[in-house]
Amino acid sequence: MTVQTIHSIYDVHELIGLVNRPTRQKSLVLVSETENGAIPYNAERIDLETGTRADVFTIDFKTAFLLSDEVGKTYSAFGGATRIYPRGFSMRDAATTSELFLPGFDSDSTRRREDALIHLALRGSYLPGRPEQRPAIAPVEDEVTRLRRQLAEARAADDARVRDLLVENARLRAAAVERRTATAARKARPTTGAAAPFEPERFNNADDAARHAILNAWVQRVEAREKELYPLPAYELGDAFARSLAEFDPEQQGKALRAAVDVLTGRAKDVRGRRLHQLRDGDAGPARVREDGATCWRVDIETNTPSARRLHYWQRADGVIELSKVGLHDDYRA
Repeated sequence: MTVQTIHSIYDVHELIGLVNRPTRQKSLVLVSETENGAIPYNAERIDLETGTRADVFTIDFKTAFLLSDEVGKTYSAFGGATRIYPRGFSMRDAATTSELFLPGFDSDSTRRREDALIHLALRGSYLPGRPEQRPAIAPVEDEVTRLRRQLAEARAADDARVRDLLVENARLRAAAVERRTATAARKARPTTGAAAPFEPERFNNADDAARHAILNAWVQRVEAREKELYPLPAYELGDAFARSLAEFDPEQQGKALRAAVDVLTGRAKDVRGRRLHQLRDGDAGPARVREDGATCWRVDIETNTPSARRLHYWQRADGVIELSKVGLHDDYRA
C-alpha cells in the first residue's frame, strides 16, 4: 500500500466521499502535520502495519483547516493529530464514531499511542457483529480494552502537552475565524468600478466574450499545480448561453462561470453543493435527450437563496460538452 496525500480542496471532497461511502471495506487513517510541517505519527509505519486493512492519508497543515471548514472539528484532524474512520463509520450517521489521537509529549509516548491506533485501525476494519476472520493479535475484545486503557494512561501522563495543544488549537481557530470575518467584510464592500467577469461590449460577439470569461474563471478556479490534471477542454456554447449569462449581475455571472469550469473539468460531480443530475420533464419525468443522442444535465450555481440559479449543459455522444444556458431554479427548459 502507499500513503496518499491530501493537499487541495478537491482532495478534501474526495476524502469526505470515501469516508462516507457505505461500501468502504477498510479503516481510513488520516495523519495530520503540525504548523511547522512535522508529522508526529509515522504514516509509513501505520501503512505497513495495517497492510490491506486500512488506507492511510496525510494532510498538510493548511488543507486540514479546509477539511474542518467542510465537516467540523468533530470529524477532522489537524495540528499533528491522527483520526481513525473505522469501516461502517459515516459523517452522516451520528450513531457512528471515529477515534482521534493527539500527539504524545515525547517520541516514546507518541510511539505508544501509535501502537494503539494501529491496533484500533485493524479492529476498525471489521463491521460490528460480523463473524469475519480477524487478525490473531490477541483475543480481540480484550486487546481493544487493553489498548483503550493504554491510550487513557498515555493521555493522563501528557496532560500538560494536551493543554498546550488545546490552547494552540483555540488560537488557530480564532485566527481562522478572524480571517473568515475579514474576507466576509471585504466581500461586503461596494464593488463599484470592479471589472465584470463577462464583458461582451469588449468583443466582436458575445460568444467570444463568454469563452474569455470561462478561461479567466478556469485560471482562478484551478490551482497552478492542478492545471495539468484538470485542463480546460474543447467545448461548445449553445445559442442561448451568452445571452442568458448577460441577464445576471456580475456576482451571479462569476458564480455561473465557476460552475461552468467545474463542469468542463469534470469536477462538478465531486464539488459539494453542485448536485449534478440529469434534466427531466418534471420531478419524475424522462431525461432530456436530443435527436443527436446528447443528454441534458443540470448543476446548482447557488443554493438556499431565492430564485437560485442553475447551469444547463448537453453531454454529446462524442464526449464534447455544450454549455446550454444559465437559468433559475424553476426553469426546466433545456
